[in-house]
Amino acid sequence: MLTNVGPDHLESFGTVETTFQTNSEILPVLPEDGRAVINADDPWLAALETRLGARAVTYGAGAGCRVRLDGKDGLIVDRHRLTIRLKGFGAYNRYNAAGAAAAAWAMGLKPETIRDGLESWTPGMMRQEILPHAGGAALVLDAYNANPASMKASIEAFVEEYGGRARTLVLGDMKELGPGSAEFHRELGAWLATLDLKAVFLAGPEMKPAAEALAAAKPRFPVEHALDAKGWTPKIKAALTPRDAVLFKASRAMRLEELAKAL
Repeated sequence: MLTNVGPDHLESFGTVETTFQTNSEILPVLPEDGRAVINADDPWLAALETRLGARAVTYGAGAGCRVRLDGKDGLIVDRHRLTIRLKGFGAYNRYNAAGAAAAAWAMGLKPETIRDGLESWTPGMMRQEILPHAGGAALVLDAYNANPASMKASIEAFVEEYGGRARTLVLGDMKELGPGSAEFHRELGAWLATLDLKAVFLAGPEMKPAAEALAAAKPRFPVEHALDAKGWTPKIKAALTPRDAVLFKASRAMRLEELAKAL
């Protein structure tokens, strides 16, 4: 299964094209009766369908996909529409569910079995993990790792899911981006200024360009930057109300789970 190709681990791969080529190295050893599950909505992966022929099992929003996204809670699998109540939220989880459904369908599982399996899934540790808070605030720990694409996907999912709450972002460095790191972080900061938020906290040396770009955009919410997130515990704790929601997202090296669990 190839889910997407984006700017991650560029410190090692150098370019997104090299990332795509490396991910594709598995395909030449796929046997004639094998199946390759690919996200047909990803522009890098879509071209693989022609190369793979009948061995390709596509998923996505397009009409020609074997497994197709249908609204916020629907999947069409082998002409069967399934209503699926996922425990995770956001577009990227819906795509993950479609990919899992496509792999299961390729292996002969029935649509009803696929639905039951998807509904029994729960997010893993530090991957959209909901932490309990005595005051009623929602704390979402999604800090297992981060790159530009996953950072934006996580924030978009959070903003959509908690639209009725006062939303705070606690974000840390996106590591292993190589020479383009500063630009990727600047782009993130400029984009954050367009969102409706309560506050943004940015941690780490690589987040400094994001903080500068965000401040330059004159957002309607307060922004803080620090090299380490640990000092924010009292301030964030004092500001939490039952209608607050806080997202924690960063690369693993930033250890944002320590701050989240302290709260």
